[in-house]
Amino acid sequence: MYTINKTNEFSDWLSALRDVRARARIVNRIKSAEQGSFGDCEPVGDGISEMRIHIGASHTQAT
Repeated sequence: MYTINKTNEFSDWLSALRDVRARARIVNRIKSAEQGSFGDCEPVGDGISEMRIHIGASHTQAT
C-alpha cells in the first residue's frame, strides 16, 4: 500500500475542475495508485513520473 501526498495546489485545482467525469477518474486513479496499481506512467525527470489518464481534455498528474 502506498501513501499519496496531495499538495494544497493540487487539491484546489481538483476542486475547481469543472469536468466531473475527469475529476472522478483522477480520484479513482489516485486510489488505484495507493493500492499499488500505477497504470500508464512515464518518468519526466528528477525522480518525478506522471500518471496519464486518457479521457476528454488532457489532465496529467505528476507523482
